[in-house]
Amino acid sequence: MKTRVTLVIAAVAVSAGAALAQVTVTKTVGTAPGICASTSVIQVPPGPADVTYCYRVANAGGTNVTYVLTDDQLGLVAGNTTVGPGSTDQYLVETTVNGSITNVATLSVGGTPVSTASAQVGTGGADIPTLTDLGLVALGLALAAAGAVVMRARAI
Repeated sequence: MKTRVTLVIAAVAVSAGAALAQVTVTKTVGTAPGICASTSVIQVPPGPADVTYCYRVANAGGTNVTYVLTDDQLGLVAGNTTVGPGSTDQYLVETTVNGSITNVATLSVGGTPVSTASAQVGTGGADIPTLTDLGLVALGLALAAAGAVVMRARAI
């Protein structure tokens, strides 16, 4: 009888392991509020920027799975939530970032991390210089070098 109980426990452990392997998290980031973006990497202008992170927890297995979803920068996203077989839960988190950042979502079942996903927000390169930044003399030289006809003007 003890052997039989052990076999049943082992069978349950294998089933639970199979269920854990079927639950995954994906993460995207975008700038439109209330909408899941289709990418996990974006560029924003330097300075503060409003972004929306979208987390999707998918259960491709055949049993309910109770999970905790956290983000290493934003904290708890969902705690002790159950996703049914063949179902997907979705979470939107809107926040302001200031500069480049990569953060990682971790999906845990029974205290064990089973899936991770990351999203990256980068700041764009240097701003395009304006005419004032370049100076009119430099602009004239650049145009002349490109073969443009440069006329000389004088303020009166």
